[in-house]
Amino acid sequence: MLTIKTPEQYLNQPDLLSQAGEHISRYGKRAFIITGQTAFEKVGATLTASLEEQRIAHQAVTLTGYPTRRVIELFSQQAKDFTADVIIAIGGGRVCDTAKVVGDRLGLPVVAVPTIAATCAAWAAVSILYDEEGDFDAVHLNRRSPVLVLADTKVILAAPARYTHAGVLDTLAKWYETEPNHTPDVHSLTLPQMIHTARLAFDVLSRQARQAIEEGQRGVVTQAGLDTVDAIIYLAGQVGTLHDGRHFGGFAHPYYQASTRLAHTRYRLHGDKVALGLLTQFVISGIDYDSFRERVQLFEQFSLALTLEEIGISDDIDADIALLAQETFSELQRLTRLPFASGPQQIETAIRQTDRWVRQIRAVVPHHTAA
Repeated sequence: MLTIKTPEQYLNQPDLLSQAGEHISRYGKRAFIITGQTAFEKVGATLTASLEEQRIAHQAVTLTGYPTRRVIELFSQQAKDFTADVIIAIGGGRVCDTAKVVGDRLGLPVVAVPTIAATCAAWAAVSILYDEEGDFDAVHLNRRSPVLVLADTKVILAAPARYTHAGVLDTLAKWYETEPNHTPDVHSLTLPQMIHTARLAFDVLSRQARQAIEEGQRGVVTQAGLDTVDAIIYLAGQVGTLHDGRHFGGFAHPYYQASTRLAHTRYRLHGDKVALGLLTQFVISGIDYDSFRERVQLFEQFSLALTLEEIGISDDIDADIALLAQETFSELQRLTRLPFASGPQQIETAIRQTDRWVRQIRAVVPHHTAA
């Protein structure tokens, strides 16, 4: 069965948040706000002033850790006690994922206000849940996407560049992970649409993202900036919007989920680990060295962590690689139909070769140091 879940409205423009109340008032008059501390410090005053102009009552809580079942239960009860009729997420992916599940539990509309573009979480109808320590727990399928996405592109592109860099790679992954599923035995209208949308996002970001991020850091938002934010949030979100009951994923996202088992890697952003997972996917798929080097050079434009050491694997390396390979293989059984590996040993070999090839390339070509 085909299901399609999208926001009712997606709005993007600089300084949009000063008008947030006008748009949110369509959905409720008692807003329960879930936010990150830094995000609220940056935009909270502007957004709440706009809510007050529309006589929207509001109560804010701060997410300080991960989207966990415990914190979702807590926030759901607090929203009920406030008699909220709309949930607002202000922040990044963890905040959006938490708010979406709270809204799902309570049957309330969710408004996403992304302050960074590190993933497509502001659009997607899924939420990634973790345990209290930060290990991947589950993918929660929400009944719907946020009803409204307010993407203030000036705020998003002024955020530390590493977030948008990570979002670029998470979006490039939509192409690299989805396209290999297009095999003669797959009969689907959904898959070609996913592939074409992923390729559009890939082309936009390959051409414009680096310029857009540099301009955004100077407070300048051009059409390249708008396109970059749209590619990360809207186009990447659209790729995951369509579901026909089959998994059309790849290797990099199972690799990311497996990496959460290694506590000393959790400081790295989702996109950093996805980038390294993609390179490992290429090796497993039999890519030649010259083609691998071209993709590394593309990724290097975005100051990503592309070696094991840069994602935090530097001490007990053999044990970490073995665990990462085993956990990735386990995740692959659930999240992709493609035969990426015959077993953990093949993945372990590919992880080591990926790291070796990146170091070899960097010994010759200067690179941006991962932040």
